[in-house]
This record gives sequence, C-alpha cells and structure tokens, in this order.
Amino acid sequence: MALPSKFNLTLGFWKPIWAIPRKFKSKLLFSNFKSVVPSTMSNKIPKNRTRTFDLTPGEKPDMSPYLFHLTTKDSLINILEHQKLILIIPRGANKEKHPYKMVCFTESPPFALDFFRYRWSDRKDRINLEYGLGFSKETMVHKGVYPTVYLDESLFSYVKDLKKRVDGSQKSTNEMKKEMELLIAQISPLFENADLRGYTWEREWRCTRGDSLEFDYVDIRYICCPRAEQEAIRKIIEDSNEVEAIQHIQFLENWQEYDEITTFLQRRQFTGDDELEELLAEKCRTNNLINYYNSHYKKIDELKTHLNQVVNYINNKKEEIQDSINREAILEYIAENFGEESIEGGVKSIINDGSIDLGLIIANVAYCVKQKVKKQVKGKKVDGEYIRRSIEENYADNQTQKERNNDNKVIEDIESGMNSSFNSKWERIIDPLEQH
Repeated sequence: MALPSKFNLTLGFWKPIWAIPRKFKSKLLFSNFKSVVPSTMSNKIPKNRTRTFDLTPGEKPDMSPYLFHLTTKDSLINILEHQKLILIIPRGANKEKHPYKMVCFTESPPFALDFFRYRWSDRKDRINLEYGLGFSKETMVHKGVYPTVYLDESLFSYVKDLKKRVDGSQKSTNEMKKEMELLIAQISPLFENADLRGYTWEREWRCTRGDSLEFDYVDIRYICCPRAEQEAIRKIIEDSNEVEAIQHIQFLENWQEYDEITTFLQRRQFTGDDELEELLAEKCRTNNLINYYNSHYKKIDELKTHLNQVVNYINNKKEEIQDSINREAILEYIAENFGEESIEGGVKSIINDGSIDLGLIIANVAYCVKQKVKKQVKGKKVDGEYIRRSIEENYADNQTQKERNNDNKVIEDIESGMNSSFNSKWERIIDPLEQH
C-alpha cells in the first residue's frame, strides 16, 4: 500500500542539502525520513519496519500508537485548562498496602475504548466514561509513562518480601528505597484467582514519578467526548497560545466505533448473514485504512516539523556558511590567477583558518596579484609560499595609502566573486527547502 502521490518525497527534494559546506552537513539528521510503507515490488512477504510505538490497527488490529487517559467531563476540562495530569492513588486501591500515586493510561486501540464503560458500569464515578485524551505513545514514553507489569500471587509476594528486606536493611540508602518504591508502583497483581481474573484487559501504562505529568496541547492526538460538547472543549485550546495545536487533534466518539465493531463480530459468530457480514467487514477495513493513513499524516507532520528545524538551523548558521563559502571562493580565485599548485604549501589551511580575518586575507591576495605583475617583469614568480607568508605577515599593511588604493579594483573583483558564489549556493540551499 503506497501513500497518495502528494506525499511522495523524491531524491530531488534533498538536493539543496548537498550545497551546504561539508562541516555543516553532519549536524542535520535525516534518519527519521525512511519510509514506513512496505514495498509491493517483491513477491516476498514485505517486512514491516514500523517502530513498535507507532504500530497502527491498520497493521496489527490489536495495536495502537496512542495512549489514552479516560476520565469524566469535569476532569477532562480541568486537565485541559491546567495542561497537566495529577498523580493520585487509584480509586479502590488499598492505600495501606499500595499507597502509590500514579496517572493511568491504556494502549487499547481507539475503537475498543468503550469496553471500559461496559466493564465498569457498576461504578457510579465511571458510568459515563465518554471523555479522555489520547497522546502519542512515543511522546508519553519520553515523559516517563511505561507499561504496567502484571505478576501472579507468588511473584508479587516475592517482590513485596524483597521490599521489606530493602526497607529493613541498614545497608539500604534512601535512594535504594525510593527506587524500590518506583518499581513496585509499576507492578500490578495478576489477580489470577479473582472472579473476573484481574485487569490485564486494561492494557495499562502508568506514570509513577513526581506529582503531575505536564503536557503541551501539541502533544494531544485525540480528545474523546460527545459530538455536542466538541465546540466547548475545542474553545479551551483555541483560547490558548497554542491555537495551532487544534489542527492536529481529532475528536473521537469512541462508543460509536465500539458498537459497530462488536455488533459485526457478534453477528459473525451467531448468524449466517454473509452479505451483512461482508458489508460490516468492508466498513471495518475502511476504518483500518483511515487509521493507517492517519498514522502517515502524523509522519508528514513530523517531516514538516523537522524540515522547519533544518531551515531554521541553516538560517541561524547563515553567517558561518557564508564565511565558509567565501573562503572557498578565495581559494578558487587564487587557483585561477596563480595556478592550482599555488593553493598548496599551507595556503589552503591558512585561508580555511576561521580565526584569520577575511578582510585581511582579501587585502593580501590583492597585494599578491599586484606583486605577480612586478615579479614577472623581473623574471620571478609569486607562488603559494609567497601568498602564505603575505597573509601570515600581512604584507599589504606595509603599503602606503596610495599603494593600497591601487589594490581596490582587485579587492572589488574578489568580493564580487565571493558574493556571486554565495548567492548562487544559498539559493540552491534555502529556496527549495522553503518552497516545500
């Protein structure tokens, strides 16, 4: 499956980068631009190369590149207004045995979120759990959100005993005890002997460090809420300084998708209505395709962001790049007027030495051009060694004002060549990037 043609990136797109002097190229990292779309040119089964955190339901139906925090309407509004999630001890937790604060997420795919409401329908505080936020899994990992580890009774007891030994040991430092606390906070009992066999269905991830998890609006990928309340919630973000973030946020009525998919699966199990099954299957495939392309829209946004960073980096380095290009132009001028061999003998290294003023170099190259004519009359030659010494010892500075004035025409020629070279190369570097 290929992306629409408007998203295809050709080799020509990157040609302007080749015009940048070599020492600046290593600063620009393009490793993130490898296509995640598998090739269809081979008869072999194409290897999926999508990073694990970015896998979509279109590639593996039980996976999602997002982490969702489900909550109530009032909590959602409070979270958006303050741009942070507060770590709390989960409802129903034994505060004496498990007194750990956290923020919880699920990696369930968007279409499966409404199962939480069905599973928790007997809890008054969660009976209307139609609200939530979806974040990029990659972003949340970098903010300290990690998968919950489920352990059976024996392993969980072993970890609790280990904590007791750490707490009771005189050799244990406060840092060791704190690390042990963080470890246990990330663990959940499997509850393999409970009536409903625990909570692994939640596919839970947790943030257990600090008092709150702060985020920017640009970190949000989904907002779950009923359609009638989308405008009011959208306004919270639009009234902020991150108004452009709303362009990248999708609103999700998660219960609607859940009902469609579960209805389809139930009909498939209990009825023989092949035509209806095929229609529902096609709808499911379409939803998967939408999810697939949504993930690639995200990639395009990342490309745009990185490209803007490249343009900003190049613009910030404009003076350094210009200096480097100017020095290359001076070397070309010397080779043209004194021969290729003249840039050897230390001339190249002294001109490329950024600590030597460019004006001093130009003045002495102009001085050497004048000396070339004089020495030719005497049967002598201006070589690379003479040019190097002239720059090092600043021969041009020993001239009278009249002699210096005579060098102005040559200096103008050199500077004109430098400007022409820089303008040409700068256009090749920056214009194609800004057009994209």
